[in-house]
Amino acid sequence: MGKNYYDFNRRKHFVFFFIIFISHLSFAQAPDGYYEGLESLDGDLLKLGLHNLVKDHIEYRYTSSSTDVWDILKETDQDPNNPENVILFYTGWSINGDAEYNRGQGWTREHVWAKSHGDFGIDPGAGTDVHALRPADVTVNSARNNKDFDEGGEFYIDGNGPTENRIDSDSWEPRDKVKGDVARCLFYMAVRYEGGGDEPDLELVDSVRSVDSNAELKGYHGKLSMLLKWHFQDPVDESELSRNDVVFFYQGNRNPFIDHPEWVTRIWDSSGVGFFEPFEAPESETPDDITDTLNIDSILFVYYKDLENLEGESLKNTLSERIEEQQSYSYTSNSQVDVWDILKETDKDTANPENVLLFYTGRSVNAAQEFNSGRGWTREHIWPVSHGGFDLTRGIGTDVHNIRPADNTVARARGDLDFDRGGEIYVDEADTTGNRVDADSWEPRDEVKGDVARMLFYMATHYEGLDDEPDLELLDSVNTVEASLNGLGFHGKVSTLLQWHKADPVDQYERRRNNVIYIFQGNRNPFIDHPEYANRIWDPLLYDTTVVNYYAELDTLLDHESFKSALHALVDSQTIYNYTDNDEVDVWDILKQSDRDPNDSSNVLLFYTGWSVDAEQEFNNGRGWSREDIWSLAHGDLSSYRGVGTDVHAIRPADITVNRARGDRDFDEGGTLYLDGDGDTGAFRDEDSWEPRDEVKGDVARMLFYMAVRYEGGANEPDLELLDTVLTENFTQPGLGYHGKFSTLLKWHEADPVGRFERLRNQSIFEFQGNRNPFIDNPSYVYKVWDTTQALVFIPDTTEVLTSTLETLEGQNTLFLYPNPAKEQVILTATHQQGGFESQVRILSLEGKVLKEFSLLPNKEKAIDLSSLANGVYLVAQGNSVVKLFIQR
Repeated sequence: MGKNYYDFNRRKHFVFFFIIFISHLSFAQAPDGYYEGLESLDGDLLKLGLHNLVKDHIEYRYTSSSTDVWDILKETDQDPNNPENVILFYTGWSINGDAEYNRGQGWTREHVWAKSHGDFGIDPGAGTDVHALRPADVTVNSARNNKDFDEGGEFYIDGNGPTENRIDSDSWEPRDKVKGDVARCLFYMAVRYEGGGDEPDLELVDSVRSVDSNAELKGYHGKLSMLLKWHFQDPVDESELSRNDVVFFYQGNRNPFIDHPEWVTRIWDSSGVGFFEPFEAPESETPDDITDTLNIDSILFVYYKDLENLEGESLKNTLSERIEEQQSYSYTSNSQVDVWDILKETDKDTANPENVLLFYTGRSVNAAQEFNSGRGWTREHIWPVSHGGFDLTRGIGTDVHNIRPADNTVARARGDLDFDRGGEIYVDEADTTGNRVDADSWEPRDEVKGDVARMLFYMATHYEGLDDEPDLELLDSVNTVEASLNGLGFHGKVSTLLQWHKADPVDQYERRRNNVIYIFQGNRNPFIDHPEYANRIWDPLLYDTTVVNYYAELDTLLDHESFKSALHALVDSQTIYNYTDNDEVDVWDILKQSDRDPNDSSNVLLFYTGWSVDAEQEFNNGRGWSREDIWSLAHGDLSSYRGVGTDVHAIRPADITVNRARGDRDFDEGGTLYLDGDGDTGAFRDEDSWEPRDEVKGDVARMLFYMAVRYEGGANEPDLELLDTVLTENFTQPGLGYHGKFSTLLKWHEADPVGRFERLRNQSIFEFQGNRNPFIDNPSYVYKVWDTTQALVFIPDTTEVLTSTLETLEGQNTLFLYPNPAKEQVILTATHQQGGFESQVRILSLEGKVLKEFSLLPNKEKAIDLSSLANGVYLVAQGNSVVKLFIQR
């Protein structure tokens, strides 16, 4: 590449008059023909064309006795109110232009694209390109260092005063007035430097800490989505236009994104944040496409504003509110616009506007052939109505974001199957369709797999059980229709959908369709506008190869008991840690990782209250935090066993007094609000149960589900079982522990679905213990382990004679009863160590109410009628002997 160095004095006077000339223009502009031939290009072609246009610019040295970067910056960033000064970029302060650095007392040359992001140094080329160099205060420049650009952090106050910039550990947020300038500097660098010759290849990424990804002659900078936002918020102004002209005078190339701001969105898919000029159709022309009159970029910026920092459930809930309002149409109407009419426009064959494209096959058919006695096309619900029990009335049943035209026979073949890979190629009467089908899943043709995923993401986000609408949730399994109820619908398989979403990205046809539906319904599919939202809600961490392989050998078609056994065998092996260990990793240490506050890495989040506290305050003489066993230690004497009492899948950080208040109560609803000395906990309690705050109810349920599967009475471990009652501690025996209340836990599992924090916690514990909580990875496994279609009276499934007394003292009565569990009657026998007198026997409820009372002779059997008692658990008491009686019919 040729390098040209110009004498500064030779050009100085010309530049001065040139600047005076352009200052009288309302705006500066590129020379005629400068961008000729680029106007119709998009994407990579436009980027390549611009690169070829602006490369090979005239280069200057960083410091030289001839014209150098210092000299040019005195012209490009001159203070219009004081020509002897320059304006410092990040602060707006005016400083003497001749005070070049001046041992740190003057000003410096700031590389807006930090030179370490590509290791190009200060050599002519990328290191001295004035399009991306600005004057800066020396200490402010040092503070920014090589940080990426993003929002957030604390206001940075320099020794010379407030700067209006913000800073945190990995990013720098400049003052509002230059945010757009920053963005356009970086857009220029990413186009200008593409790795030719000895130049670096510079690329924008949507992340911070991008310098960590550097490779030889390869540099990254971010954060792209924020730069796009700033590009819109701080549009090009006259000073930036004038600066572009001055740099062009020296270097011979321009920053095209100052001349043509709209080209940013044609290279980087901004999903709408880069809107500049509204579309205005010429008065003499009528747009051919219904979406042409949409000021779409402006719409999208407003539609998704304030969502940049949200993820997980927060993002999902906010999006749900954003897209909830919609105009509804009839499924069929002879006189008004209906679903048929909208589909003719949304799925129009643009090559033949009289036709529609059938979704599963791609065939083009006459749009007027609405069903036509089964010989035309039909309306296919991608999320079938059976997965949630909704019908075809206005609203969810007619939401066109979820409906596509389809061939009748192909739609029937798909039925209400979940989406997953595999099966045989489906051939209908017309031809091979490109789809696959097996007993429990449907795999559509490759061209629409991403469309399927994004429609299901939309449905699971929009419909959250409000008003009369169902709650729709995605599961990582198939056969989900079996778990669906009226008002609660499941669909799968989410790990496959995420893969399809990535493999088949959004295309122009899908974008157009989204715009058309927006015109009719007034709401949008956010996963078309912002594909990255899918991963921010359904964390891809769960669906990587490790997790998929973890469950790969599990047979999900087993009956309930067999599946529970198979799941137990899968999670049975784990690394065991001590409750407290001064030298090795212990439970305290793991909890500091698993329950770390995502907003403050030095803190942990307390489970029952959500309070954030210093992680290092381990108990601290009762003033710190404690380790709460969600499956209470007393419910199975867990502290007697190594492993079960330190299984972090069921241990959470807790406030010490709140932990004591919970005690060993079962979990159920009701009671009075528990107020701790530190404030409102959101929890309720009564004499026999604890109801945690809403945000962790599902977490509680899934931890207890895990414990009831993980611990089945194997070597040196207790058998833990869930009952549909409270006061379960009364039934506990050595090696046998109970907890409840199952029906409430099931309700909480459904009402409070798995969140991102819970998923990340599962992964963290897996890295320590080597096993996972399967009900977090696959929430539907609850329905495969427990037959929730039956009455929820869960008592131990055993034929062993449960006749041992809790504790029998020498010289006292001993009571035996059989069968146990019993149905209509039970046989009782009492033995006496001394004497031969009658004893009084009582059958009591778990609350202590006497239900039956009778006398019993020693060593004589007596049959007791139980027909008046309901299924459940009772206590049979004789003196100090107490035996549990189970009634199960």
